[in-house]
Amino acid sequence: MQNFRDQFTAMRQVCEQLGLTLGQSKQGARAVLKREGVTNPTSEQLNQANDKAAEEFFAILFVYRAIDKNMAK
Repeated sequence: MQNFRDQFTAMRQVCEQLGLTLGQSKQGARAVLKREGVTNPTSEQLNQANDKAAEEFFAILFVYRAIDKNMAK
């Protein structure tokens, strides 16, 4: 599992260095804001929601790939 986590972290760092915005979208940010009850977000709130949506995406991807890798064994 540690090996997979290391590979996953390296992949994420490469994406960030290249400026790829996996998991970030207006819909994802709006969904985060809606859950938090924010209807008229400031730019700071929108930026934080984008970051949170990306974190959620990477968390889901990590769990999915970990399960997928274990099922392949």
